[in-house]
Amino acid sequence: MIRVGWVRADRVDPSAWRAAAGWASTAERARAGGMSDPIAGAAWLAGRLAARVVAGEVLGIAPVDVDWIELPGGGLAVRGLVEVGVCVSRTPGWAVASVRPGGRVGVDIEAWDRFGGDPDAAARWCAREAVAKACGAGLAWAMDPEGDMVDGIAPDPAGGRWRVVPLTLGGPVSGCVALPADSADAVSVREVCFGTIGP
Repeated sequence: MIRVGWVRADRVDPSAWRAAAGWASTAERARAGGMSDPIAGAAWLAGRLAARVVAGEVLGIAPVDVDWIELPGGGLAVRGLVEVGVCVSRTPGWAVASVRPGGRVGVDIEAWDRFGGDPDAAARWCAREAVAKACGAGLAWAMDPEGDMVDGIAPDPAGGRWRVVPLTLGGPVSGCVALPADSADAVSVREVCFGTIGP
């Protein structure tokens, strides 16, 4: 089972946010705080915190006890458990994280307004970027127009094949998760709540 958690970073209650931010490492808090755009920094940190919550659920440990290693080409893995793949994505005000106990996984989220309000264009981009993250190909490959999906299966530059699953996230965003085409893993999606404000 692949678990996906999403969060509206722009609707997190400030007191709940401060408490959850304590789960992040010193390096994560510094990176988020050092971003020139505080909204982008909050979304980046929200993604890492959502990943900690979802990984903690998968592993049966507290979010604060989840420790990462960065993988070549993007993505995360739980330290000591590299077969547990973790991927995080953000767009202004939103973040999403995916955790796959069986290995690499990719996820992407994009706001429709970044694609002229076109949800289909945002979804196509999400699919390519999720595959690029899953296979470690990087963003340059995702920008290449070759190799588009056919029947929900997308190729990668090394000849691998990835199943792309669209995510319904309840807002003006598109999201996709990518997993190996031969994987029978189901995808479970939920909102990660740190305490919310507003509708």
